[in-house]
Amino acid sequence: MVSFIKRFKSIFPPILTMVIITVLAVFAVYRTIEGTTISNFTGFITFLASFFPVILVAVAAIFLQAKNRSLPAHLVLLLGVISYANAGSNFVNALLSFSFRDFSFAVDPFQLDLIIGVIIFLYLGFYVLSCLFSSEDKPQVKSSVVWGSLLLAFSYFYLRMGLQSAIIIILPAFVALLFGSQIATVLLLIAGVVAVPFHFLLEIIDGDILAQPFSYWLFTAFAILLLTLGVKGLIDLLRKKAD
Repeated sequence: MVSFIKRFKSIFPPILTMVIITVLAVFAVYRTIEGTTISNFTGFITFLASFFPVILVAVAAIFLQAKNRSLPAHLVLLLGVISYANAGSNFVNALLSFSFRDFSFAVDPFQLDLIIGVIIFLYLGFYVLSCLFSSEDKPQVKSSVVWGSLLLAFSYFYLRMGLQSAIIIILPAFVALLFGSQIATVLLLIAGVVAVPFHFLLEIIDGDILAQPFSYWLFTAFAILLLTLGVKGLIDLLRKKAD
């Protein structure tokens, strides 16, 4: 099994890997918009809040693979797309839902959506492990102002969501920066906070914004600041062609 994992990535030539990453990235976006019905303005805002993070993660993954940074490209999709990250768990739980009384599954583990999900999960997981076993994939730590942005973003996620969530959210961006991609890192940092302004707008429209505690206002302002700095930094990096 270890031998298979070590040579797993060699099964896929670079051009095929690029195609697979692109397909998986587009499929993640498709899953977000699939079955979406927008009946009013708040529905449109809710859609944008879920759409933008996924499209940014998808673009970051494609960009990384285009630069032959396969490990962060696969890790970004594995951890950055919730449906991919949870696919393995969902499939196992479906298998374990078998009832001896009814002699049937409470959740059918052989439905197409679950099968596709677990195949994607296994591919991404095996590829990441294969890269970790390989001596070819080595981090290229470089001095960059983006490290400061990464630390600032981690501080926000930690204070807002706790250590565990902060690590999970920041890890793909951290790995992207370790492998020298400042643009992909900033894209992923923006993805982590881009939904906040939309949620704030929804709170103004449908919620009781004045009833929110001081912490809500503070963290919302913090996130909008990170978003503003991220967009500005991304524009600067694109102008300089940093990657």
